Amino acid sequence: MQIQTTAFMPGIRTLLNSVSDLNGYVESAKVYGRDMRAPDTERSAKYTLRLDTDNLSVFLVMIEDNYNLLSLEQSSEDVTAGYERTDSSLSDMREREERLLRNLENRNLSTEERLELEKELAKLQSSIRDSEKTQSVTDDRIIYSTINVELYEVIFPEIAEEPIVEEPELSFSDKLNDTTTSSVNGFIAFCQGFLLVVIRIAPVLIIIAVLGTAALLIYRRVRIYQLKQQQQQRINPEDENMD
Repeated sequence: MQIQTTAFMPGIRTLLNSVSDLNGYVESAKVYGRDMRAPDTERSAKYTLRLDTDNLSVFLVMIEDNYNLLSLEQSSEDVTAGYERTDSSLSDMREREERLLRNLENRNLSTEERLELEKELAKLQSSIRDSEKTQSVTDDRIIYSTINVELYEVIFPEIAEEPIVEEPELSFSDKLNDTTTSSVNGFIAFCQGFLLVVIRIAPVLIIIAVLGTAALLIYRRVRIYQLKQQQQQRINPEDENMD
């Protein structure tokens, strides 16, 4: 299984204490720490645990309650047939061992017969020890479950919360100053904008002014000429009446 925790060292203690309480033991352990100069490095550990099979379900519940279970792979093997064969073979060999021992007690055996019986007995006893060792390994596999645990530390980045700054309530004088400042700044911005517009259209205004001045001069000259013509017309009829 692979499990995760945010509390690495307490997580190790919880794991090992639980194994001990459930009649288990640690077969092997590897812990990968971190350099003190890199405190944000995530740690990990690997354990091979042997646990009383009857307590396996309790152990799994403890894991679910204290860790984030990242992955779990579980398998079992039926060893009943092999165990029964070994047990039956051991019974036969032990009975044969008893017969050989009784035969060796016969004082009428020749030296050659005794040597043959002793060789056969030594070979038989070696086979009995091998079968007993095999049966012991099988017993251990039945009584204890092997659990490979990989424990990983998880460090979440800390998100600093921005402090909430409460703005103090403004007095009347402060509000008056803010309003006056805003009005002045608005007027200055308007004047600046107006000046920029005037500068931008200045060439057009100059042309319009020149054309307007020329038109005014032409108008005045035409007006003066018309007035002179009207005066001459008033004078000429009076001269004709005198003749």
